[in-house]
Amino acid sequence: MDFLPFRCSGCNKIYCGEHRHAKDHACSCPPTAAEEKTIVICPVCARGVRVAEGLEADYVIDRHMQSGECDPQNYKRVHGKRRCPVKGCRERLTTVNSYQCPHCGTETCLRHRYKASDHACTGRKSSSHQSFTSSFVSTCRNMLSLSSSIGQSHSVGSSSNKAVRGHGRHVREAAACPHCDVVCKDAVQLVAHVEKWHSNVSGRCPPQ
Repeated sequence: MDFLPFRCSGCNKIYCGEHRHAKDHACSCPPTAAEEKTIVICPVCARGVRVAEGLEADYVIDRHMQSGECDPQNYKRVHGKRRCPVKGCRERLTTVNSYQCPHCGTETCLRHRYKASDHACTGRKSSSHQSFTSSFVSTCRNMLSLSSSIGQSHSVGSSSNKAVRGHGRHVREAAACPHCDVVCKDAVQLVAHVEKWHSNVSGRCPPQ
């Protein structure tokens, strides 16, 4: 069977050699017998080449390749266009019909520009990650600041002494990172670890 792609002059769709004629593929806009002509797509440059009546498609394509009109770079221009990444969508993206998600930067077609779930948007998750990290670091810093303030102030009464000792012991205790479970020796080291490894969008973990 000949699998060279043929373009129907009626509906303008591409078919194999067996179904290239309008009567063989239930053409939605069949041309008249006088209008019907066969156009085959060159597999090297992706251009349409008209096949005259009585000639074989292979012969016409070979002649086209040797004519100097066959440009392989055109194939890349035709088939190298970006497509919408949404599953099942075959829309080619151009400067006119593309939309960039403000949350993750993914480009989609206009039809899928509103639903972030369609293209598995990671921007909102990253924003949540950054918010949690910022809040966590802020809490740890407050603990350290409070511990320092209490340590520098004069204690009054035995209950105050116990509170100071208890809080200082808590700050000096080993703590695990909430993102990657790395154990730090104290809150100071934990804050430094989180700011170094988890302050960005990727939230990457340190090498083990």
